[in-house]
Amino acid sequence: MTITINTNTSAMTAQRNLGSAAMKSAASLAKLSSGSRVPTAKDDAAALAIGQRLNSEVVALRQAGLNAGQASSLLQIADGALGQVSDILSRMQALAVQSNSGQLSDTERTILNTEFTALRSEVDRISADTKFNGVQLLAGTTEVTSNTNDLVAVSGSAGNLISEGFEEVIFASGYGEGSVKIDYDATTDAFTLTNLDTQATETVSISASAISAGATETVEFNNLGVTLVLNDQFDKTTDINAAGTATADIQATDVTATAGGGGTITVHNTNAISAVTGVNAIDLDAIVVTFDATAANAATLTGPLVVGGQTFQVQNNATVDLTNTSAQTITFEDLQGNSFDLDIDINAAASNGDTVTFTLAADHTPAVENSSVTVTDITIGDATNFQAGDIDDATVAFNVTTANSATASVTINGNTFTETGINLSTTGTKTIVLEDGNTNSITFTMNVTTAFQNNDSLSVEVAELGQVVGAESNGGGSTSFNFQVGTGTTTSQDRLSVTLTAVDTTSLGINASTIDSTTNANTAIGALNTAVTTLNTARAGIGANQSRLDFAAANIAVATENNAAARSALLDVDVSSEMTEFTSKQVLIQAGVSMLAQANQQPALLLRLLQ
Repeated sequence: MTITINTNTSAMTAQRNLGSAAMKSAASLAKLSSGSRVPTAKDDAAALAIGQRLNSEVVALRQAGLNAGQASSLLQIADGALGQVSDILSRMQALAVQSNSGQLSDTERTILNTEFTALRSEVDRISADTKFNGVQLLAGTTEVTSNTNDLVAVSGSAGNLISEGFEEVIFASGYGEGSVKIDYDATTDAFTLTNLDTQATETVSISASAISAGATETVEFNNLGVTLVLNDQFDKTTDINAAGTATADIQATDVTATAGGGGTITVHNTNAISAVTGVNAIDLDAIVVTFDATAANAATLTGPLVVGGQTFQVQNNATVDLTNTSAQTITFEDLQGNSFDLDIDINAAASNGDTVTFTLAADHTPAVENSSVTVTDITIGDATNFQAGDIDDATVAFNVTTANSATASVTINGNTFTETGINLSTTGTKTIVLEDGNTNSITFTMNVTTAFQNNDSLSVEVAELGQVVGAESNGGGSTSFNFQVGTGTTTSQDRLSVTLTAVDTTSLGINASTIDSTTNANTAIGALNTAVTTLNTARAGIGANQSRLDFAAANIAVATENNAAARSALLDVDVSSEMTEFTSKQVLIQAGVSMLAQANQQPALLLRLLQ
């Protein structure tokens, strides 16, 4: 090999080999320090991908094993409670058999029944109180659904929620009986829901964009446990709010009159119609009363005077003096106890031969502000066929015979709700609480803007008291749990479903059982035999699922072990082999350093040739 000053080939070769040995030594060091055969993807990309997938499977299997263990614990808690219920049923059977025996009197049976009913209550308490992580195990489930017949007020008229863009109103399972009121502000694109039982409210904003044809939009009210599903018929540009309608009848208070000869009779009274009895004041508005004044001082009523379907005449068929310019009262009656007075004070006497016509005009219009009429609370106590969703098709009728102590009533699904002592003779917000005597009530408010007078009338459409949706609970006799015991999403392969039967006295069929007589005791024995069978079937189901969970847990343990072994074969470093490799590279590094030093000395030898 030629020895040159400018290029030291031997040193370059030694440096290259030294670098290679150093790099291999560093790779071995990384493997030994990390314990992994593939610390980086460049070491074995395929093995790394497979190994990481296996590692994820191992982690998921370990969690599935924990799930199976917790599921077994849950079932053990349920089984323990069922064991106690079984003991209670055995004692109740003994009491029923004892009570059914003839050596006892009804006095002793009453004493036995005291313990019997107490044990019955304890069964219900255990059923409600048996929980795992706060979840009831033996009380069954409650499904809450909305009444799709509930109405929403749109543009002042009632329309069905479904047809107005509401695909569905979903209540959480824990919502229970009750109702919500829906408001929508098109300006802010925000829904506000109010729980009419608790008065809790929640506001959720939505997109201002129209819903595409065939699509739906979900609005979640997580705090209230309600979900609205809107369809493409929902108009986001129109408010939804209280748009109640209150119809207030009117009572005429002014009278105008004209004489057939062309003259005008002026009435000075400010309360021309009074003492209205048995007829709605509204029916007097625009009524025409005509008198034949052939003899002006003894005028007679011309033609029939029909008011509210009843024919009225001047009291006792008397004549009327239309030449009398002083105050006088004309009483009209229909011979059935209904009457009203026309108070007149004319300033120009009628002439003989005149025909005098009085037109009853209305200027007293009691008023309720429509937008103020809204439901504020619905309370369901003893349902007796009444549900919150039933308030969509009825009218609250007010009796305003006495305006400062009016009565309101409405009948809904056979339940009559009433309130008395309502003061409509003053303006302002009125809170009406209608009760049916069964601890059910409907509360709504309305703002009276013009006060009512005696004998006025008022009605309010219930369907338009606001946008109310009723929640109706349907209890189930069992509770289902799906335990994740696999690492995938296939139900049949990765989940284990367990159903726990409710063991409250209603589900067991003994909620009405008593032993205070031989007849009742005999019935109770049969009911208890059936309840024991139901309970044993439930315990058998729990035992079967516990056994299945034990095998599932064992299978998970085996799968975890095998997957971990497969992952280890791919990713874990062989320490002894890698240590040998590392030692070899360390020797090469030491040799390479020594040889590089020697090669770097070679150019210096050329100096001797220049001496």
